[in-house]
Amino acid sequence: DRNDGSTSEVSKTYYAITLPSGEHYTISAVSGYDSARVEENKDFKFTIKAEEGYEISSVKLANQDGDLIPDDDGIYTIANVSSNLSITVEVVKKTFKVTFSGAHFTAEPLDGYSLDNIDYGGDFKFTIKLDDHYNLASVKANNISLADANGVYTIENIVSNVVVNVSTSVETFAITATGEHASISALAGLDASKVEYGSDFKFTVVTDEHYHIEEVKVN
Repeated sequence: DRNDGSTSEVSKTYYAITLPSGEHYTISAVSGYDSARVEENKDFKFTIKAEEGYEISSVKLANQDGDLIPDDDGIYTIANVSSNLSITVEVVKKTFKVTFSGAHFTAEPLDGYSLDNIDYGGDFKFTIKLDDHYNLASVKANNISLADANGVYTIENIVSNVVVNVSTSVETFAITATGEHASISALAGLDASKVEYGSDFKFTVVTDEHYHIEEVKVN
């Protein structure tokens, strides 16, 4: 208070934060903050929301190095504002990847398709080549069965990373016996009707009474 009874106010300085207007995102001040009127040395808080299928790649103050990083609630803070400032925002389209699990096969993307750079909402086409002497049991993308069209598999409308499970089974053969007065018996744990490629088959020969083994031939 002055001696004459009048009062005076301390003059405050305010600055403006320019919020960008771009595609595929919205930016706004947090409630209680005004981008057009930020008191000197006070903080300014804002949020950014990307459109579906897009993500924020960079948030910076114009002409300054380093990105602004949001807190766990997605709120950005510019601390101790002491000048007029402009915010720059970059967004990119989300991309996803396809990975394969399983054994005894090779997966090949069709020309023009990438395993690790699939745009949000895009599709992915591929073929499967089996190792020799293996059969295809099933092909599933995120546990959903895929059907092939002339040998080509398609995953449509990809909005997350995809795991393709390929199940294969080894080729099997049957062993049968011909001849009279004798039979074969597979050793325990073996099945003469399903002998896997490349494996061994052990068996015994049982003859009828009063007969003996003269010879055993394969094919």
